[in-house]
Amino acid sequence: MPKVVDHAEYREELIWSCFATFADHGFSRSTMKLLAAGAGVTAGTLYHYFEDKMKLFESVVITVAEADLEALERVVARAQGTSAKLKEMGDYLDRNEVYLARQNRIWCEVLQMDDNYKLSLRDLYERYRSVLRSVFDVSEISFPGRGHLTFLLASLTHGLIFHHQYDPG
Repeated sequence: MPKVVDHAEYREELIWSCFATFADHGFSRSTMKLLAAGAGVTAGTLYHYFEDKMKLFESVVITVAEADLEALERVVARAQGTSAKLKEMGDYLDRNEVYLARQNRIWCEVLQMDDNYKLSLRDLYERYRSVLRSVFDVSEISFPGRGHLTFLLASLTHGLIFHHQYDPG
């Protein structure tokens, strides 16, 4: 009897398997053969599920971002007030340091892509900003330019990830 495969689930497993390879080796050095080896499959299997390396990379970016956004939304939703939300985010950063460092490297790869590709991911970026904005309770902030706080928090978050990778102490 042939094995029944849930193609959508298997495709998602392949995406997560390729995430680390793209993050650790970069887009240009990640060949389909290297990605397949990291996923424990043949390159032909990857080509069956993804048209080419760019489509696979795009799937990785979107899938990882969606999962991260859902996790961040849960983290922020369970705390009340800015201080508690910031503490929850700090705890989240500590618990997911390796994953977030890899995700940061993936986004650095995205920044090297052409402008059309970056524009196609603009909605994901706006969702990140929306989640970060929800950290700050507007009633606690009494000055104009609250949108700048979102940028500050994003920069702080990425900076903490980078610096902790550089100096774990």
